Amino acid sequence: MRAADRTVGAVQGRVAVSRLERDLRLASAGGCPFAAAGPVLEASASQVVFLRRAATGSKPILVEWEVVGGSLMRRWGPCPDETPSTYPHSNFSDNKTMLENLGNGSSLEYVVNGMLVSPPVAGTDLAAIDAVVLTLQIGRGPAHVNDSMVTTGRVGR
Repeated sequence: MRAADRTVGAVQGRVAVSRLERDLRLASAGGCPFAAAGPVLEASASQVVFLRRAATGSKPILVEWEVVGGSLMRRWGPCPDETPSTYPHSNFSDNKTMLENLGNGSSLEYVVNGMLVSPPVAGTDLAAIDAVVLTLQIGRGPAHVNDSMVTTGRVGR
């Protein structure tokens, strides 16, 4: 990979992780129309779904970050009125590819009550998630990893 390509990849990676960190800082179940113990609703190795503050006085929005098919995706949509049993992509009105050309090993982990845990996180532990750790293997696809990036986003309350 040429130096210029690596620089562009690093900048794109930094923009993506900055957006994730911001979304997580704004995480909140406040104003949610269904009972939610905390802002994080689903936490696996490939995706995290959470509620994020929107405009003052309105319902939160539903946000998903997912590592899928060599890409980092960000999706968001309106908060449903009832607790969803699953979070299909049809729940989201906006889909953005934040980063492409991710290699094997790109994944999410979680800090629960101060301890790093491997996913999935479920049940009452969802409300205890303090932070989300995103590890990205950046390159030209699964077989060509040229760089790594790790970020930890603190979950707001």
